[in-house]
Amino acid sequence: MPKPATPIYTKEELESLRYLKGRKGEIQFEAMQIAVKILDIRRRFGHVDALVTPESGTGEKWIALHKVKV
Repeated sequence: MPKPATPIYTKEELESLRYLKGRKGEIQFEAMQIAVKILDIRRRFGHVDALVTPESGTGEKWIALHKVKV
């Protein structure tokens, strides 16, 4: 039976990323840079996602944390 993959981030490492909640950053969408605020952080199948909302406008979306420039 195959051995399960080791998660990229441990629980402790994920907790250490909680300081990002509430911070502002930017994401790139095609040719646009969009200013966002990080609302939450989660681990999903060994990867870390950030829940972001635009600084101007409405809505929120989970995206890979490495795509957010803080």
